Amino acid sequence: MTLVPSLTRARPLRTVRPASGALILAVVVIHSALTALFFAPDFQMFVSRPMTEATAGVATHVLVTNALEFAVLIAGCMVVVGGLRLGDLGLHRRGIAVAVLATLVIWGLTQLVMHALSVVTNTPAILNPVWMYPMASEAIGRPLPGLFIAAGVEEVMYRGFLLPQLYYHARGWGLRGSGRRLFVALCISQLLFGVNHIPAGIAAELSAGEIASYVTMAALVGVFFSVLYLRTANLWLVIGLHAVLNQPLSFYLSPLDPSLVVLILGLLLTLAIPFLRRVLPPSTPSSPPASPPTG
Repeated sequence: MTLVPSLTRARPLRTVRPASGALILAVVVIHSALTALFFAPDFQMFVSRPMTEATAGVATHVLVTNALEFAVLIAGCMVVVGGLRLGDLGLHRRGIAVAVLATLVIWGLTQLVMHALSVVTNTPAILNPVWMYPMASEAIGRPLPGLFIAAGVEEVMYRGFLLPQLYYHARGWGLRGSGRRLFVALCISQLLFGVNHIPAGIAAELSAGEIASYVTMAALVGVFFSVLYLRTANLWLVIGLHAVLNQPLSFYLSPLDPSLVVLILGLLLTLAIPFLRRVLPPSTPSSPPASPPTG
């Protein structure tokens, strides 16, 4: 059995309740507008910064902006307006425990790899300053909630919502074969994921070439996350891996980027899924394909 046919039979593609094309377009447009707004200096000065100061640093800029996106896009547009269930967005109650365990294992293995690298290269294992007291609370404890909600919003948007919805609607685009529909849905959804990182690149004052490279890399990582989601039907697991990839919180300083280690471990996990079915059970039981949207 080849990879593409197995992915087209993935549970998230077969059981999702379809949304209207108008809702999909509205979500993409609103998401793009919010992303641009959140990177605007005035928003940070008059909205997120006062909230951060008022909460003694608990409500970070990342937490504030992604909480707003969750309320507007996921709760408002997708659930209230679109009539979708949380399960249609990949947020099933089953699979959370497995996701937490897998995330902790990958993070722990990353620390072991970083330490082993220092041993092999005879380099002193220097403790990362962010883990030193009292810096740990400021550098780790406060940003952590925002880190996970940011990963959650992006995963719901691009993997839980856009990917299966575009796959469903691709039936009406004259595409023959489920493999072609998945390829097109994957390309469009993850290209949008990459493009969504342009404001961050501009804020970081990257050059045009660097932004193009950044967008391409983000899109490729998005494809990887999509494959992992389709193979596990567990979006919580992808959210956890996404959060660790964004901020590995390595114990040790090293020339090797710990995010690269996380990515490699995630790829190995994806390849090992067929052998770990009992450890990573599906999030939901099988059900027949959803009926077409009305209206």
